[in-house]
Amino acid sequence: SPVPYGEAGMKSRCLSEFSEIFRYKERILVLPYHPRLAFKETLILDNEMKEEDIAYRLSDLAKEIKRLNPQDTEKDKSIVFQLLQKGEWEKAISIQQKVTEIEEYDPNGWGLLAFLYFITGRFEEALREIDKAIALDPYNPDFYFNKATTLFNLKRFEEALPIFDKAIEIDHNISELYYNKASTLFELKRFNEAIQVLEKAIQINPDNPDYLNKKGNILIYLNRLEEAVALYNKASDINPQNPYFLYNKANALTKQKKFEEAILIYDKAIKINPHNSDFLNNKGIALFNLKRFEESIPLYDKAIEINSHIPDFYFNKARALLELSRWEEAIPLHDKAIELDPKNPDIYNDKARALFYLKRLEEAIQLLDKAIQIAPDNANSYYIKACCLSLMGNEKESLEYLKKAIGLDSSFKEQAKTDPDLKALHKLPSFKKLVGLE
Repeated sequence: SPVPYGEAGMKSRCLSEFSEIFRYKERILVLPYHPRLAFKETLILDNEMKEEDIAYRLSDLAKEIKRLNPQDTEKDKSIVFQLLQKGEWEKAISIQQKVTEIEEYDPNGWGLLAFLYFITGRFEEALREIDKAIALDPYNPDFYFNKATTLFNLKRFEEALPIFDKAIEIDHNISELYYNKASTLFELKRFNEAIQVLEKAIQINPDNPDYLNKKGNILIYLNRLEEAVALYNKASDINPQNPYFLYNKANALTKQKKFEEAILIYDKAIKINPHNSDFLNNKGIALFNLKRFEESIPLYDKAIEINSHIPDFYFNKARALLELSRWEEAIPLHDKAIELDPKNPDIYNDKARALFYLKRLEEAIQLLDKAIQIAPDNANSYYIKACCLSLMGNEKESLEYLKKAIGLDSSFKEQAKTDPDLKALHKLPSFKKLVGLE
């Protein structure tokens, strides 16, 4: 996920003291609403002035501020700041709305209101207010950063990209801009572009472990697993207490089929955070791949205890039970997984396998038909159905489903040659021709 809204800009530079919100460029500045800001701008705009001239101009500016802003908002701003520190977002929003009504020409007031909407998940409203800030101050990269991040959270990734580019055009030295743009490209599956953009973030801030971790995650999708592991190692060296760097490394090792090594790394991540259900589940998968089925089951149980709404946890436990021939126990887990994820054909296939072993072939076929309806290109569904039909004595239809399975996945051709569940077909010339025994 991208850097949280405003972290690169408003949140880190502005919330500490509202009078320091403005970013200064060589441009015409919106007249500020606070004498201290006026003094700072006077110094920046003309730092060669003598002290008495500065004081004279400051007095004029202060009078103009008072004229344009007869209602004192400093007390309200202070209250908003206190509410921010307490995390009382809705109360802060209510007061900040009043501030922006009074100081309607202050871009940072709109920017702060947008930030408040963002952190409460009201993204459309955040977008509306950040556009007002940009209209008043079109040269502030933080506003574009925050707008793009809002679009990201609305999953409007294509729209976010040019906004990130605009912010980079204004200030190309903010590493978070490149990081968030890379995250957006990642969501669009434009992995090579994401790597290139992320390299710029790393160039600016080479010791940020999150950037290294993110690059590793993208490399996983490009199947550059060794490079990914090296980056996770480097990220962990910088921040050894972040369990996600270890977890991602273990996942990469699992993809490399280095299951024993992966288990050791999962254990380190679990030691740091023993309540993360994904860590436990994925360690269970590594054990499953080592055929250590009994050891995997307690990990799935604990993952389910922590988070009972993830279908994969039930499905993975059911798979382990199937390998242990505990078919009756597996079926309720399949049912729960289907309840949570009714569009996953693999769960139907797996439950059909359990019913198949229990000789409940008609029920198995009903599930396989459902799986085929969901995913008509899933070869496994056709193969299991071919086995069911063979055992039921329906050789003709069994052969048709076997043809479909092999057409989708040629590896089933070898499996079919010796599969005892297809024994009824083995004598048929059409079967021998199909699997290449003639």
